Amino acid sequence: MPAESTPTLHLLAKAPVAGQAKTRLIPLLGAEGAAEAHSQLLQQCLANACQALPAEFITLWTALDHEHPLFIQLKQQFGIQLRPQPQGDLGARIQACLQADPGPAMVMGSDCPSITPAMVQQCAAQLAHAEVVILPAEDGGYGLIGTHHPIPELLTDIPWGTPNVLSVTRQRLDQLGIEAVYPAIIWDVDHPEDWQRWQKYAEKVRKPSTCPLSKTLTERSGVFCEPTTRVTYSDIGSGSCCFLSQRCPPVFQPGHLASLPYRLYRPV
Repeated sequence: MPAESTPTLHLLAKAPVAGQAKTRLIPLLGAEGAAEAHSQLLQQCLANACQALPAEFITLWTALDHEHPLFIQLKQQFGIQLRPQPQGDLGARIQACLQADPGPAMVMGSDCPSITPAMVQQCAAQLAHAEVVILPAEDGGYGLIGTHHPIPELLTDIPWGTPNVLSVTRQRLDQLGIEAVYPAIIWDVDHPEDWQRWQKYAEKVRKPSTCPLSKTLTERSGVFCEPTTRVTYSDIGSGSCCFLSQRCPPVFQPGHLASLPYRLYRPV
């Protein structure tokens, strides 16, 4: 995708402060464990985002503690921008992200590890001709929303945090005469059963791979890379070697793996 048409991508995240982050996971994990879970989810979502788009197009909007060591680490690791979240409800904060820079923009949940790099790329491509793109979530909300241009009316008076978010948003789109596209359905991690679901998936994709690239990346950087087929080194860079990496940078060629850009991937 040409740089001039690449949408910006924004994530909203609290600092992983015990008792204030992922509180609905506290009954399962405790306050410290829930904060650590929040940290892991954010890192995975950023890793997926940075596999989909160049880091210069990605901004993490922070809350609670803007100078938290995790945020500084993520900025250095991934090469992303940091900005403090503005005041207001979730709709106001999403709108601030969508209109922060000229051109199309997307906001992605920081607790939606099921949003793969391929999904992000598909949403970005849709914004070349669609006014709005949304990835609906199984719980009645959505994990990503993108707009070709700011539409403030779309995000006002939405019952955030309820199972009616998506249905009310669709009604609003109808009222505004706007057609949206919905490329995929995703799930987020809000409740203990969601965390357990994610842990099962993460364990699955951590298993040893028959893909030489997947194995090398996992050993060196812990990137979650789910192979779909047995490949040889001649397949690396073709985009067919695994489920998550739809486009392998040229550096992933035989003899060049020592140049692996670690900042693109999070440690397990």
